[in-house]
Amino acid sequence: MRGLAQGAVGGDAIADAVGSSKRTLNRRLAERGTSIRELIAGVRLQVAQKLLRDTDVTIADIAATICYSDVAAFSRAFSARMDLSQAAWRQQATPQGRKALKRKEPNAGRIG
Repeated sequence: MRGLAQGAVGGDAIADAVGSSKRTLNRRLAERGTSIRELIAGVRLQVAQKLLRDTDVTIADIAATICYSDVAAFSRAFSARMDLSQAAWRQQATPQGRKALKRKEPNAGRIG
């Protein structure tokens, strides 16, 4: 998270952090069917989910924290990976949100 907060989310920074050259890291990741870009996207998503679930931080602040250029870019990336908007995901992921959803669905579980 520290690297994300400082904007150091590139391949060089990751390679330095694991004590490898960028080229070697890319090769090893490719052997495992992934890439630096996919790792960064995965970490960004995990951090976003944690912030959405565990805090009241605004979506704009989350986007800035995980180094997206703007809220729209973050929204597109999140929705593409999760098939939900951040607001919908937050509502489903938090106990308060699940309670609110239950209150809005009075016929949930009913047949006919």
